[in-house]
Amino acid sequence: MTCKEGPGDGCAGTRQRVFISHGSAESPYSWEVCEEIRTALTGAGYEVFLDRQSLDHQDEWSPQIHEALDRCDAAVCVLTHEALPRKWPRKEAEILHHRQGQQNVFLIVVLLDGVQPGDLDKADLDVLNKTQALKYEAGAGPGGIAADVVEEFAPLSAPPCEGPSMCDWVERVSQRIGDVDGRVLEAAARKLGLEQGEAHRARNFNGAHFLARTLLDAGLGDTVPLAVSHLDPSLRGAGPRLAQDLAPSWVKEEATRAFVPDTETGEGRTILLTARIQKTAEHHIGRAMRQDRARYVETSLDPLRADEAMTAVDVVEGLRQALDRLMIPVGDGPWPDPQTHVFAVLPVERRGRRRLAAVVEELRLKAPWLHVVALLEDPPDDTEQQEWGLKKAVVARPALDPVQEKNGHRRVHRLNQAVQVEYTAPSWSTACR
Repeated sequence: MTCKEGPGDGCAGTRQRVFISHGSAESPYSWEVCEEIRTALTGAGYEVFLDRQSLDHQDEWSPQIHEALDRCDAAVCVLTHEALPRKWPRKEAEILHHRQGQQNVFLIVVLLDGVQPGDLDKADLDVLNKTQALKYEAGAGPGGIAADVVEEFAPLSAPPCEGPSMCDWVERVSQRIGDVDGRVLEAAARKLGLEQGEAHRARNFNGAHFLARTLLDAGLGDTVPLAVSHLDPSLRGAGPRLAQDLAPSWVKEEATRAFVPDTETGEGRTILLTARIQKTAEHHIGRAMRQDRARYVETSLDPLRADEAMTAVDVVEGLRQALDRLMIPVGDGPWPDPQTHVFAVLPVERRGRRRLAAVVEELRLKAPWLHVVALLEDPPDDTEQQEWGLKKAVVARPALDPVQEKNGHRRVHRLNQAVQVEYTAPSWSTACR
């Protein structure tokens, strides 16, 4: 599913189809309720099928209804005492209940005129008693009923996405949890600290999108491992991949802007990142990748030290070997694929900073498309950048302090513990001396 942008779209993808099932031929009130529901859902961004409004009356109507039943993503069954004995409401209910169980179709039952669950049993519609129902006494306002139905679909419109790239990230996470039972999603939302009324939205249509966005908005706070731990038994082995998708969310969005390349020039950039741990760069690149639709490749190089034993040629040869392992050729000239960005992470010790410009220049000669991420213990000021010959380098801001960096990796460690995956962030002494 590809996410679209627009008012109220959230991250729900292409227009999703809702089928309204009813037996309102002899009930003007029931039909008015169905029309109000159709109008409200259409206004919320859904494509709604309501037979009298949606059928092509020049063709046979039965195949059209069956096609709509087969294609819908969600359905609303509107039932009155008059509808219970009718053939089509019963048939539609059976098909929708089957699709609910087999294909996770979202289903809401609207009981009008005081219809009770016991009445469904007597009409051989007891399968609908396993579905959440909205119950109304005779004379309930059609507009209020429609508003209640739209509220059950609310995750489509909240919270919104900031553009297609964020929607892609939400979509990726929601796919990981898309087959999880709504009750489990709701419980995970409670673990994130949501109040019961808000957490209930995770059980609704597009509840997986709602929870995915909530997980990402939490920024890998203390509640995220608790929620993921609750989800893990239902993920059928996908827990580690979910953790991998969530891990970069501890990085601040503005800090990753330096990692989104200029695709017009195709030239690599030099990024100065304040960090002590190479995995910090990996998480920055990971978040940039999830915010940008291009393909990112990351490789690590040996630390650049102050001693003259390691030359720029040595670093270039290390790059060549690293990219060879990734089956990426290093040759003179432009990188042939503008949609793939290759990042080389280069830890730089304090006394090796003045040699950084020479190394970058050598790398540029061999691979002008390469993005070099230099890990620095302290952020440079403008004067230092000019002295180092790196005036054109981009500084990733806001700069991380050691406490923030350490806490970020602690959060990732707890997240991986929640899905029984070992995660060991290298210490400063081994990552960048």
